[in-house]
Parts: sequence; C-alpha cells; structure tokens
Amino acid sequence: MQRRQMGALLGAAGLGMALPAWVQRPAAAGRIPPGELELTVPFPAGGNSALLAKTLVRQFRKETSQAMRLEYRGGAGGTAGAGYVAKAPADGLHLLMGGSSMLVSRALLLQLDVDLYEDFAPLALVAEMPLVLLVNPRRLNTRSWPELLAELRRRPQRYRYASAGVGSSNHVVGEWFKHETGALLEHVPYKGSGPAMLDVIQGNAELMIDGLGSALPHLQADRLRAAFVTSAERSPLLPDVPTARELGLTDFQTLAWYGIFAPKATPQAVQAQLIEVFRSMSQAPAVRQAWQAVGTRWPGLYGADFARFLQEEMKHWAGIVRQTGAAARP
Repeated sequence: MQRRQMGALLGAAGLGMALPAWVQRPAAAGRIPPGELELTVPFPAGGNSALLAKTLVRQFRKETSQAMRLEYRGGAGGTAGAGYVAKAPADGLHLLMGGSSMLVSRALLLQLDVDLYEDFAPLALVAEMPLVLLVNPRRLNTRSWPELLAELRRRPQRYRYASAGVGSSNHVVGEWFKHETGALLEHVPYKGSGPAMLDVIQGNAELMIDGLGSALPHLQADRLRAAFVTSAERSPLLPDVPTARELGLTDFQTLAWYGIFAPKATPQAVQAQLIEVFRSMSQAPAVRQAWQAVGTRWPGLYGADFARFLQEEMKHWAGIVRQTGAAARP
C-alpha cells in the first residue's frame, strides 16, 4: 500500500507569512479571548508530541504575549486527553495537540467517547516526522537487514515489539511490518511511547517502531540501532540508515504527524485568528531550528486544507487495518 502523495497540496499551502499576524492585521488580535491558553498533549511526557509541544508553547508566548501552558493527559491512546478538550469551553483557550494515533483508533473501529475528526476543528498541521524501526543491539546483534529479517522469521514469538498501547499508531504499524515481512513477533503494549522505548533499551522487548524525534538521543548514544526509516527519502539526521523502500518494503511508507485542534464549536473568527498565529510561528527561527534538530518538517496545512489531509489519512489507516487484520489482534 503506497502512502498517498501530498506534495502538491503541501506546496500550495506554503509555510506561512513573513510577518506576524498582528503586524499585518492588528485589529484581529482581539479575537482570541484574554487569559491563559491551555495546550493539552494527550500522551505521557517524553514522547514526540511533548517534545514538539514545548517549543510551540514558548513560541506562542513570543508571538502573542499571551500565556500558554502545557497540560499532559495521557491514557487510552490519546482519547482521554482529547475527551477533556472536547468538553472544555469552545472559547479558543483550550487546544489539543492531536496526532496520527488518534485516527488509527478510529480506523480500528474502537468504541471511543471522542472522535478527532468529528469533535474538533482542525487548525494547523504542525509536524511530520519519519518513523524508525528501532532494535536493541544487545538483544538482536545482527549485522545486516537480511540477517535481521531471517532471524525474525526463523524464531516464532521469540522476539517482541513494543508499542504505546493497543490501538496506537506504532501498534498498527508493527502489525503492518509483520504483514509485509513475515516476521513472527509478539506485541507488548505499554502506556505510552516513552515507557515502551525505555523497555526496548533495557532489553525487555527487542524492537519498536516510533517517531525519529524521541528516538534520536538513544540512537546517538548507541542504546538503540535504526534498521530503516519509513519516509520516502533518507533522513538527513540518519544518512546511513536506508528507507524501508530501499530494503524491498516498497509499500511501507508512512509518517507520524501532529496537529493543533480546537473544540468543534469554537467560533470561526477565533479559529481564523489562531490559524494566523500558527502560520506565523512556522517562520520563527527557533521553531525551524527545533524542528530540524529532530528530523521534522512543518507541512503548512491549515483549516480546510488540514481537514482534507485528515480525510486522506483516515483512508490510509483504514486500508492498513483491512490489509493486516490489526483490528482482530491485541
């Protein structure tokens, strides 16, 4: 299954305005109510979303001189935190940093109290990053991709892959990896990517597929080894690590992504002003440097363009779930 190409849409949307929104349209600044904004990260601290959110909070304060704080509400694959924001006042002061995992839950047809597509207004797609197949080099000390793949196929249920939990994106991507390679792996779910990656480092599980951002320090310290990345091209931060396609997994392409959402009933004028803030933030050197440091890009999709992206993503993950039968396996 080939991940659909979004290049034309991303290019048309652009990366943002050269000047902050307040310089060009100062009258619009009053549309965001005064007070402290709250950005909820619906995953435990230590993962990719938390890493990016910290930079967003700092830059939002610089752009607007308005306070914003982080609220961590992990649990249930991101739906606990999403449910909290969905029920919050739709006043522009309560935002959610949602991600691909939450559309995976929808594709799995899980019985959820909140739906990222139905219950929220998409404001800004702020980050896309490659996933990486991470291997504990002390538990799987193979010297090449063919050797690693042969070992995973040879010993049924001998090796385990960790995920952020049942229904998370790295759970479904793990099942997709098994389907594409014939690897015979046991799934070990955790409560978040951070605890899962820690257990891979400690050797309690041998593999994990997760975003490059949180994995990078462990790769640089040789605690983990990268077998491949899931992007169409190699990451500049891992120039010696091949893409899955280079290794013969021609359909195994996908990206982790993160976006900013508001409760569905948030007034259109407030949504528009928040979009302008994030559009302006994309040009900030501090944001560009932070994104580049973790192998991430700011796609530059806002409002209706972001909504169309979500529709494509739902098709993408629904197809993977159908292909792998992931819904039937814990």
